[in-house]
Formats: sequence, structure tokens, C-alpha cells
Amino acid sequence: MKRLLLISALALMAGSQVNAQGITFGALGGLNYSIISVNVDPEPAGFESDNPNGLGFFLGGYGDYELRAGIKLRAELQLTFRGVSQKTEDTFEFFGTTSTTETDFKSRDTYLAIPILIDYEVNESLSLQAGPSLGFLLGSKQKGESTTTTTLAGSTSTETFSFDGSSTAGRNGFEFGIALGAQYALNETMGLGLRYTRALSDIASSNATYKQKYNVIQVLFSYKIGEK
Repeated sequence: MKRLLLISALALMAGSQVNAQGITFGALGGLNYSIISVNVDPEPAGFESDNPNGLGFFLGGYGDYELRAGIKLRAELQLTFRGVSQKTEDTFEFFGTTSTTETDFKSRDTYLAIPILIDYEVNESLSLQAGPSLGFLLGSKQKGESTTTTTLAGSTSTETFSFDGSSTAGRNGFEFGIALGAQYALNETMGLGLRYTRALSDIASSNATYKQKYNVIQVLFSYKIGEK
């Protein structure tokens, strides 16, 4: 929390130290589509990456600090829920025994995200945005089911294992990424935007071989509450 307050204060100071002509603040929310890119180095023979993906949502607020005509500094605070799911099937054969395991896995990560963006106004309705995005992992929930079917000498047996829990063990608590997007002003108070955020830091806190990074596409709606 101390780190969050420090970053928010720095963003506010950055907007006020460059002859800011106005401050606009409001609320925002929307949908997340999250894709986890998976890279293995060295990559084993026959490996095929099946990148988990899924939908989520976010809520938050923003502040626009006018630096000069047509250019603003935007600081956002988002509580974002990233849901992903993955289905896998693995088959193992050994001396006449065939074993197939099917797994259906779902997870939901909760982040406190702080995008700090430069907003460039192309015209009265359209603006482009780019800048760093900071994320703090608040929690993670996992749920899934694994079914193993084994066939031996014409006889088949099935075993199912279910799991449901919450854990951030082995996870990186801080995420650094780059955000790019655009926003269209529907009217003087409402806007509709599209944004892509690419995480540069790994999901796991330490794994030199198995690398996972978040890619998040957001469709966002913003509502201006006031200005001064």
C-alpha cells in the first residue's frame, strides 16, 4: 500500500510540475481478454504451446492532467480480474498399458493495476495512449478437474481428481508492462476505448526454463465526473 501511495503521488506531481492547465477525473470499467504466452527454453521435442486465455473485467478511476494543448498525462487505478482457462489431454503408453489424462483448469488472478499514460489528442474525438503499466498481485484462485483413463488388457478404469483453492505461492507479486491504446469520445462526458497491455515481467517469481507472461486486451468505458 505504501508503494501504491508513492506511485500515485509521483504521478500527481508529474502532472502539476509542468504548468498543468487542468485536471479531469472520472470512473472507468470494462472487459479484459487475457492471454498467457508460454515459452520454454530449451524447448523439448514435440512441445506445443497451448496458451491459456479467458475473459474478466475491471473497475477503477482515472485522472487526466493537461500538460499542454492536445497532450495529457493520464494516471489510472484499476481493480482488475483476469480469468483464464485451459484444457489439456496427455496420452502415455507403456507395455500394453494406455493412460490418457484430460485436465480442465481455470484460474482468476486479481491485480491492482496502475497505468501511467501519455494521451495524445489526434482530433476532438480520437486520442492515442501509450505508457508503462504497473501491476500488484492481490490474490489468485484456481479450480479444475483431472480425469485419467487407463486401459490394460481390454479392461478400463477411470479416476477423477478435483481441486479448488487460492494460492499465490511461487508468483511474482509485481508486474511491469507496456500499454498501447486509443479512446474515442462519445460525447463530453463518456468515452469508449481499446487497449493492449504486454507484461514484460514473468508470472512466476523464479523459473529460468518455463516463462509465462500476460497479454491483456481491454475494452473500456470511461465517464467523466468532474474537472478543475
